[in-house]
Amino acid sequence: MRGTVTVQKKPAAKAVVVLRPVTPGPLKELMPHGEVGPDGTFRVGTYADNDGAPAGDYTVTITWPESRTDPKTGDEVNGDRLQGRFGDPAKSPWKVTIKAGDNELEPFRLD
Repeated sequence: MRGTVTVQKKPAAKAVVVLRPVTPGPLKELMPHGEVGPDGTFRVGTYADNDGAPAGDYTVTITWPESRTDPKTGDEVNGDRLQGRFGDPAKSPWKVTIKAGDNELEPFRLD
């Protein structure tokens, strides 16, 4: 399973895409995920890198981790470049249905 993530038409390199199962059941404990590459593409893995996600319905969350140095303290500060806008499954605008086989997700454009 693969897709793309862009922010203002540019690749969101290092952003993290997580598929969160919608319904209770055996999938509920799984968190298929993938990291966006320099070209804006990602592949999802569940049990191993790039092995896809089990068939089912998912809510998609996206975070874009950043690490920077606080200019006042010199401490390393970790955060989300997207400021949490797409990290909460309850507020996510994206739902996807994964079917058996290879799946190409619609592009996620974070403009």
